[in-house]
Amino acid sequence: MAMEQNNNTIESRVMENIASGRVKLRSRYLFLAERVAFGSAILFGALAAALIFSLIFFYVRETETLRFFVFGRAGLYAFLESFPFGSVIAFVILSFVTALLLRRADVSYRKPFVILVGVLLFFIVGTGFVLAKTRAMDMLEHVSRQENFTGHMMRPFFGQRKGVMRNYGVVGRVIKIDGDEILMQTPEGTRELRFTQLHGRAADLVPGAFIMGIGARDGGQFRMKQYRVVPEDEAWMMRRRVHEMK
Repeated sequence: MAMEQNNNTIESRVMENIASGRVKLRSRYLFLAERVAFGSAILFGALAAALIFSLIFFYVRETETLRFFVFGRAGLYAFLESFPFGSVIAFVILSFVTALLLRRADVSYRKPFVILVGVLLFFIVGTGFVLAKTRAMDMLEHVSRQENFTGHMMRPFFGQRKGVMRNYGVVGRVIKIDGDEILMQTPEGTRELRFTQLHGRAADLVPGAFIMGIGARDGGQFRMKQYRVVPEDEAWMMRRRVHEMK
């Protein structure tokens, strides 16, 4: 009996507050609009994270940057220098923000949050792999090579640093060989290299060869310690950039 009286009292107070204008009922359409906006933000965040993940995967696959590990520990510095960490940071931030939005959504009260995060990551990674296999990535990479605002905005996602020479790794086409000195065309421009631990002239190090090497920058030159000839079916993105630098 006491419980019924208490409920009646609460109901009466709520109705009085509504009648007095102190509590206003929200429009159903406003509520639906907020739900749509919230859902759209979650979908946009997930798709944006998937796109950036696909850019990372596309970059690693097309540049063969993982091949630096062939040189062992010395290749680690060259790999870290070439890797687009800006894309990784953007991917983590977008995924985190999308997960927070998902947690605030009504669906998070019906399903455990851990399961929702797992589904979200599966969607992002799966969609990213699919996008990386489409022509969309080639089109975006082409846009990143344009001399306009969009191109400059896209370049960091493809690890492009035009005019900035790398300190530990080099990739490009051999132009000229003179003793232990090599002139190379790289995506960053023309570079002069010098052997420091190789003796004589290797049989596969000839003008026109496309090579990947490690070493250290020494002023305007690069002292190369090790190298490998890149097969013709590898590093297509780097080959395109080198060709455009001619």
